[in-house]
Amino acid sequence: MEIAGLATYAHYKQFTFYENARALERQLAAGAQLIRLPDEDLALLQATAMEVLEEYAAECAFFARVLQSQLDFMELMAPMKALDDF
Repeated sequence: MEIAGLATYAHYKQFTFYENARALERQLAAGAQLIRLPDEDLALLQATAMEVLEEYAAECAFFARVLQSQLDFMELMAPMKALDDF
């Protein structure tokens, strides 16, 4: 069951990776530029976003529950990140 699940996930990731590459190719052909921010900038953006989200969560119980749900989901999915490197 585990191997079947991994194979299904790998197939899905391969398909979406291919489709994303095709979409990027079309965007670049249309004149778009691909600019990847440095890791330090991405980390700063993530930290800043988290600060803002926590401020909203402190003001609204519903927002706090939604945010916690999202954080729990991110924690659950973190081990799947290793599968992205196939």
